[in-house]
Amino acid sequence: MKIHVIMTKSLDRLTRGAPVQTAGRKIRQADVRGRLVEENNKLVGMITDSVFVTRILGNDADVTSAQVRGAMSGKVH
Repeated sequence: MKIHVIMTKSLDRLTRGAPVQTAGRKIRQADVRGRLVEENNKLVGMITDSVFVTRILGNDADVTSAQVRGAMSGKVH
């Protein structure tokens, strides 16, 4: 089997300035563990369900105003 048969062809990405509520909703709706974060068409990080819980909910952040930049993991290679 060739990899192109099973690989994802389009990725749903978020920007650093996206609301964390949007990120959480997209993660839940797609039933995945995280989303890629991009800026100017470059991959700059990732936000995962566990990072969302520990960095946003665990710090009592205001989910109505928090942005992905405050919850994402950086240094994606």
